Amino acid sequence: MRLSAASRTHPNRTDLRTDPGGAALPDPAVNDVTIASCPPAGPEAQSPQDGTGVARGHLSGCGRPTAGTAMRQANRAARRTADPLRRARAHTPDRRQRPTALVTPSESASRARRLGRVAGAATIAFGLVAATGLVATTVAAGTRRPSRGAPAATVPATAPAPATDPTAVPAAVGDPTPTTPPQPAGSPGVRVVHRSKFRAAGRVTAPPKVRMRAWAIADMDTGVLLAVHHHRRWLPQASTIKLLTAVTAADRVPAMPQHRITRAEAHPQFCTCAGLRVGRRYSRAASLTGLLLPSGNDAAEALAGSDPHGHAAFIRAMNATARRLGATDTHAVTPSGLTAAGAHSSARDLLVLLRAAQANRVVAPFLHKASGPVGPLHGPSHVVYRATDYINIYPTAEGKSGYTTPALNTLVVETPMYTPAGRMHRIGVATLGSPSGYSTSGTRALTVWAAHNYDRLRRVGQLPHLPRNARGGHASPDPTLGVR
Repeated sequence: MRLSAASRTHPNRTDLRTDPGGAALPDPAVNDVTIASCPPAGPEAQSPQDGTGVARGHLSGCGRPTAGTAMRQANRAARRTADPLRRARAHTPDRRQRPTALVTPSESASRARRLGRVAGAATIAFGLVAATGLVATTVAAGTRRPSRGAPAATVPATAPAPATDPTAVPAAVGDPTPTTPPQPAGSPGVRVVHRSKFRAAGRVTAPPKVRMRAWAIADMDTGVLLAVHHHRRWLPQASTIKLLTAVTAADRVPAMPQHRITRAEAHPQFCTCAGLRVGRRYSRAASLTGLLLPSGNDAAEALAGSDPHGHAAFIRAMNATARRLGATDTHAVTPSGLTAAGAHSSARDLLVLLRAAQANRVVAPFLHKASGPVGPLHGPSHVVYRATDYINIYPTAEGKSGYTTPALNTLVVETPMYTPAGRMHRIGVATLGSPSGYSTSGTRALTVWAAHNYDRLRRVGQLPHLPRNARGGHASPDPTLGVR
């Protein structure tokens, strides 16, 4: 007869597997020895668990222990000593027994000693790492290490509060115009508010939020840059390059050129035209009127063609003039500013070109005209009108606007403005890449902000010096400070 596994786990159970005839069947899950029919040899032959005289497979023959049985008993004792949790899992009633490797008591003790040494080494290493971190924290904080016997410095559990951003502009509840925090007047730092970079000594109102790719604000009398955003970024400039065309023509084109207008000049690829006629001669004044008021592309091509050395020489002279004026971000490809590969300028350079145009005695009178005649020599003329909306709204201003699909709206203007102290300053603003409908209003908002905070704004850059024949402003100041 053989005992089942459940009977060995629970001694009080006698689940025997038998056939219908009452004969005991072998249990394939149990590989124990057969209990022989031997007389009991004494008390030691009885099971210490149930006293039935059956040792549940630990004895073979007539109650004499075998070598395999003794080894298994030693393994069980070692496992109970080394791992009580494993012992508890092994005695779970529903746990299926699995074969384990034979481990002697000496090997179990050796394994325990090795585990102890590993745990001790890990504890020492953790202590060294903690001590190193404490020293590093103390040195980084700029404190001295505590002396022997002194209490150790404590590290705060929470991180220090982040430093206040000097460019942040706190807005008061109900105040539509937030202000920047005051700074010492000695050396004001650079602030960036609503993408405008500026310096201020004291409290100033926040710059307006404008929708342009780049802009620059300057005092046109001194050339001091008051606020900028990407002011040296190369961007398509559209028709604002005609300021450079006019300055170059004033030096290279005769007052009464002999050049006759060609068909290509009278009908350029994209024509915002002044109405020049093919085969006719035009004076320089008539061409400049058609160039700067209605922004005629035909007038720009006519001036380039009127150069004694030809159209290509005029383009080279435009780039040479830009370098002479200090407009190093500008490269001209066409006299009209139409889209062309390699043509670009910057907001800072547009202010340079406007100052040069205002300083040029030939070009300056055309900047503040609202209308003028355009006609060929010894022929009928017609009247053209100024197309720059900003100047039409604020007549005391001077400048030039432009538009192409890649460049969007571009504008460079100078507006005489009174400051709160009662002094008049010529505020110049150049904007590039403005969406439709925002060029005039955004430029005006920047102009008003600069005039209102002029006395507290400090220099963030400097425009190149004007040529020797530069002269002061000739327009009357704008008494208004608000945006119309």
